[in-house]
Amino acid sequence: MRTTFRGHLAIAASLALLAACDSTPTQPATTPATLKASATVDPWLIRHADEYLYDLTDRTVSLGCEDGGESELVRLRGFIAEKSSHIQLPNGTVLTRRQTRPVDLWGIGLTTGQEYEVINRLDSHDSYADRGVLGTSREIWELRNRTTGGLFHLTYAVFYSMDADRNLIAHREQERSACRP
Repeated sequence: MRTTFRGHLAIAASLALLAACDSTPTQPATTPATLKASATVDPWLIRHADEYLYDLTDRTVSLGCEDGGESELVRLRGFIAEKSSHIQLPNGTVLTRRQTRPVDLWGIGLTTGQEYEVINRLDSHDSYADRGVLGTSREIWELRNRTTGGLFHLTYAVFYSMDADRNLIAHREQERSACRP
């Protein structure tokens, strides 16, 4: 399976997270391994946090460059740790935050056989209230060749809202790539 990360992953992840705020419970497409969960209830607000570990072993990734080129296809090894927190305020507003970080994540280039250091970070904030949904998301992917020092970097950031029909409205969207083969 070939996956080219060109953005919009952060939006899809945020949409899945916002669906969890709906009155109908939803199940994730894949079942992640749960590291820990905690919940705190006090008279004024409700807090809940979950941590997951996603195994990316044998997935492939290739990052594109602004000039139209791209990195070689890299087979991944390792994990991504995700932390999600939800806070419900007394007025009913739900605040969510989702963060990821790599855990022993690396890869092998399928063309050259060289090793790559792989970085993935996501930071997403959403606010779900009667007035609608507002959110920001920033995701970073980076492949760094350990032998040649080649670097392929992609940052995708978006500020968005949703209408009553759950249609995404991107107000500011930015995608940056940097390549140094």
